[in-house]
Amino acid sequence: MSIDFNDTDDNYENLTVEEYLLSVRGPRRLPLNVVLPITIVYVMIFVTGVVGNVAVCVVIIRNVSLHTATNYYLFSLAVSDLTLLLLVISTDRRSDLTVVETVRIEKPSQCISSNAAMTDTQTIVISSK
Repeated sequence: MSIDFNDTDDNYENLTVEEYLLSVRGPRRLPLNVVLPITIVYVMIFVTGVVGNVAVCVVIIRNVSLHTATNYYLFSLAVSDLTLLLLVISTDRRSDLTVVETVRIEKPSQCISSNAAMTDTQTIVISSK
């Protein structure tokens, strides 16, 4: 993302990087009335997936009559799904609550920020953790 301070339509000349990001991208964190339903849906998907896939694995392991090629394939799919649930959803949930912006400043002299000393075409990463 590149900021052009010579743009005549929008006046961004007197904004800090934080003010510019707030005006263009909105707040860094989502409001609670958005985060809560998303969290509830993620928890339901996670719990249902873990319980269902563990049940499939346990049933296939304990019953000798279910040791067939098709059920081994289903067992493999259940283990794969468990891995996906445990590794991806837990890290994906954290990224939903944090906004990371990278801004490339073309004319740093026109954008003064009290938080960072900027040189020509410096890349600034702003993260809310």
